[in-house]
Amino acid sequence: MPFTIDTYKEISINPQSLLINGTIPEEVFTPPPETPREQITNKIKTFFHSPHIKVVVFIGVEIAFVLLLIYLTHRYWGWSFF
Repeated sequence: MPFTIDTYKEISINPQSLLINGTIPEEVFTPPPETPREQITNKIKTFFHSPHIKVVVFIGVEIAFVLLLIYLTHRYWGWSFF
């Protein structure tokens, strides 16, 4: 210990109160009740985080990108795909 520290603190643990790998009762970790606003935001989050919406958005963006590339190559290089 450095010489400048004047106080000494000690932590003591009661071995009878220490639980290791014990079961915790269900009432200890209960979530708070949801407000109506939280319920609405949870429904919106689950809608936009569903895998089906992600697939539809991904396919739509890819189709728009390909159509943009077709337009640009036809306009500036004169290529025609149809």
